[in-house]
Amino acid sequence: NPLVIPVYSFKMLMLMLKLILLAVGCAASTAADGDSPVVKDLPWSSVITTTYDVQGQAVVFDDATNYAYVTSAEKHNVLEIDNEGNWKVFAGCSRADYVDDCPLQAACFSSPAGIRKLPSQQIWFVADYGNARVRLITTKGVTTLAGNGNKVHTDGYGTAASFIGPFALALDTVNRAVFVGD
Repeated sequence: NPLVIPVYSFKMLMLMLKLILLAVGCAASTAADGDSPVVKDLPWSSVITTTYDVQGQAVVFDDATNYAYVTSAEKHNVLEIDNEGNWKVFAGCSRADYVDDCPLQAACFSSPAGIRKLPSQQIWFVADYGNARVRLITTKGVTTLAGNGNKVHTDGYGTAASFIGPFALALDTVNRAVFVGD
């Protein structure tokens, strides 16, 4: 079954920012359209992860493992940091490029910005700013969830959506939606 996800840009930006401030995913009233297709095949949970955006880098904490995942716009990758401060490249080829549907370190990002993790699952969402896409990371690899690289604003689903430069993400775990700040 293909993933189908609602993607909202301008009209949802303020709502997305509000969600971040209210601790991502805690408000069930945030659905934009109850009839919109949603990502049905992902194992969603109502548990909330802690996220921070600091100086152009986004950080998400995995409460189950005590690991942090940090986007590096300068190095074009996602870092994994353990609770002792040891780090490694989690995903990304460390150069600005677009390589998709491949293992974690073979995939390429271009200035990844926002990152969110599906609570209690090994699934991450990354706002790939330079490639104008939202990427999905699992332990098996990286793929494009939404956006087609055309740097214009178009609301839509999957690759029918387009962004100028997605920089922030919010998850609505109740309604299984990803909100994109673009």
